[in-house]
Amino acid sequence: MKSLSIILLCTLSAMFYGIIRDQIRSRMRRAWFGLIFLGLAGVALMPGICQAYISLPVEPIANHFALSDCVVVGKIVSIGDKPEKGVLYRWGKGVAEFAVVEVETSEILSGSKESKRVKLAFLSYQMPGMKPAPQVGLEGLFFGVRTPDEKFNLVPVGAFHDSRNDAYNKKLEQARRCARLLEKPEAGLASRNGSDKLLTAYILVLRDTYCQVRKGGELKAEPMEGERSKQIMLALAEGDWSDKESGANAGNALSWLRHSPIKPPQDFPAGVSEESDKAAVAKARRWLTENAKTYQLQRLSVAR
Repeated sequence: MKSLSIILLCTLSAMFYGIIRDQIRSRMRRAWFGLIFLGLAGVALMPGICQAYISLPVEPIANHFALSDCVVVGKIVSIGDKPEKGVLYRWGKGVAEFAVVEVETSEILSGSKESKRVKLAFLSYQMPGMKPAPQVGLEGLFFGVRTPDEKFNLVPVGAFHDSRNDAYNKKLEQARRCARLLEKPEAGLASRNGSDKLLTAYILVLRDTYCQVRKGGELKAEPMEGERSKQIMLALAEGDWSDKESGANAGNALSWLRHSPIKPPQDFPAGVSEESDKAAVAKARRWLTENAKTYQLQRLSVAR
């Protein structure tokens, strides 16, 4: 039986090699591998198996802020002697090992402000590849995401910003701006500053859609509170879509609002972005304005 299994495995391997070889030689090789890539990407984005909250290497500060439960500026003053165990994903009961560090804060942008020192965690298996690696004395901007068991605020890969980096001051100011707007989101949504208006709406949309998908698990949709839905739609309609410095992206926000078990109307402007032609952008703004009073956006949450 074992010999038969080996023969079968070798046969399948040879067949797979032949298929790949012929496809590479064919004129359709780009389309073939494009389909493979899209298929894998589709699987990766399925809410039930999404593991993406543990890694944020290339996303803007606004995305980091939307996903985080704790945002602090400070310095690591101690690292636990041994790893601690906790739940990493909210759809399973498996545990992972975390390296817990204590950070002496100089500024707390989000989260509890009762203590000058906060505990953050890094995934133990990710630490060898981190640059710089977490160590006593390391200073910078930390974004922490609460784990499902609420034991740790995990710092995902890419969610620590070293104070020695050239872009650090710019990223810190962006984080401070996000914090200021989220302290009074109603004021941000109603701001006369089009960039502030869009950034506030963008973060609020991400918290109710994108962040839930990134954390994974089975999700359900429910209507946003009516006034908040209206405020967000008007802010998206009236905000400054041309401002690329803030990291807010109206097109991304609209696309994430479509990512729901309850599908929006067919004319919902989810495929429009700041890169679209002027007529498409104007049409999207008009739809958001005209439907703000009657259409309710959906928020995602874990299905219980």
